[in-house]
Amino acid sequence: MKNKYLYFLLSTNIIFIIYSLVYVYQNEYLPSPFLYDKNDTFMDFFNPLYWSDNDTRYSVWNSIYPPLSFIILKFLNAISGPIFASDPFLLREAGTNIKYLLFLIFLVSPALTIYYYNHKYFSFKKKFIIYFIFISSLPFIFTLERGNLIIFSLPLLSILLFNKNCFLKILSLSLLINLKPYFVILIIPYVLQKNWIILLKTIFATLVIYIITTILLGSGFFSFMQNLTGFNNSIFSLREIMSMPSSITNFSILIENYKDIPMQEIFYFINILIVFLYYILLVFVGWILFVFRENLSEQELLLIILLSMMCFLYQIGGYAIIFFLALLPILYKNFRYGLFFVFLIFLPLDLLPIYSDIIYDRPSYFSNNNVDIYYTLGFGTIFRPIVIYFLLLYVSICIFIKYSNNIKNTNILKIKTKLCYLLK
Repeated sequence: MKNKYLYFLLSTNIIFIIYSLVYVYQNEYLPSPFLYDKNDTFMDFFNPLYWSDNDTRYSVWNSIYPPLSFIILKFLNAISGPIFASDPFLLREAGTNIKYLLFLIFLVSPALTIYYYNHKYFSFKKKFIIYFIFISSLPFIFTLERGNLIIFSLPLLSILLFNKNCFLKILSLSLLINLKPYFVILIIPYVLQKNWIILLKTIFATLVIYIITTILLGSGFFSFMQNLTGFNNSIFSLREIMSMPSSITNFSILIENYKDIPMQEIFYFINILIVFLYYILLVFVGWILFVFRENLSEQELLLIILLSMMCFLYQIGGYAIIFFLALLPILYKNFRYGLFFVFLIFLPLDLLPIYSDIIYDRPSYFSNNNVDIYYTLGFGTIFRPIVIYFLLLYVSICIFIKYSNNIKNTNILKIKTKLCYLLK
């Protein structure tokens, strides 16, 4: 990506930050797409931090945080000066030092991720610009505002994608799974390519980490697993579902559950179209992974799977968008036009409202009083999942064109010729 585009993206991010700061100063709460519950800032961090010292975390709170997350939080609490309170919100008020530590982690983690960028393709200047684009971007600040532990996944993903040391790759994947269980999907490359030794080592390392952290935490071995299997996604409100989504399935959920939606016939048709497009791409990606499993590199497999997680799994939420920082070198090297999609994804288009209403008399983290919240649904909320969808489609088509010569089938070769013509 040329520097002029990087500078433009950095400029728009700076404008977004200035706008947000002015908005907070005038209204005493963050604008959309930050979560509509304006008193929930940092609570993805302080809720589990509170329960990390409570033995009923799995029985009463019904936590779906793995034991490793609680161990990390207990460690961070210890090194920042232990704090305790009677509820998570009071803990947040008392946690000045640990907030500084949280900010430091959020600043260091992207830097460690960019460290793995190939010097051949990324000069120090370009890395420097990319770093500041990322930490000033809406997906990053959205994750920071929640204080979500997904930030620890960035350097681990870089190790998995770019480090050639087999032990470190297995360790990083095992830690990822113990941090966020949905990362178990990343073992698919080892299954597809029948790399059974690495697969077994990864499963073994994952179980060892789980057992050790469970013992250290003092929890029952199956407590977390029972909550995970019984997790009910209906706990998310529609406003939460539409807080910077990455999947087009969020639109279907909104259409199917929003009772006062206008022009129901039109939106019913749109929903059918969304479901159709969802399954068409899902089948195509699955076919690509299976047919070309022996030709795809590990990086290409992981790229497709991570993009698929964003595109197909709405449960992951907007946090997954920060994975693009780790995926950028692969896109730059093998799917250069994919950078244009990433450019669009990180534009703060959420500032352009397409729907608004008012939520009256709600508490705000940035105010000592209750405030009336002007809620908006921005253009970026609709636009971003569509761009991610087409990015996955573009990458899948490129892989099809690249490896289709290995399949001696006349029809497939004809399709390849047509796709090459379309992409010119």
